Amino acid sequence: AFHHPDGSGHSFVVGMVQEVDKLNPALAARLLTAFEQWRSLAPDARQSAEKSLISLSKLQLSQNTSDIIGRTLS
Repeated sequence: AFHHPDGSGHSFVVGMVQEVDKLNPALAARLLTAFEQWRSLAPDARQSAEKSLISLSKLQLSQNTSDIIGRTLS
């Protein structure tokens, strides 16, 4: 259900990453590994995942988390 086309799973993880990154950047970065295969998803889910990653990339997050986001998007 994480990659449900409505984006609810992605939104949930984005919120968790934002909160967890303040306390444990390594854990926040690890949570983002769920997005690694976003390019192979169905079109609606792919668009939602990409939008979520881009929104996270615009935030001031830890180096760990920012590195994973950058690698996942590239």
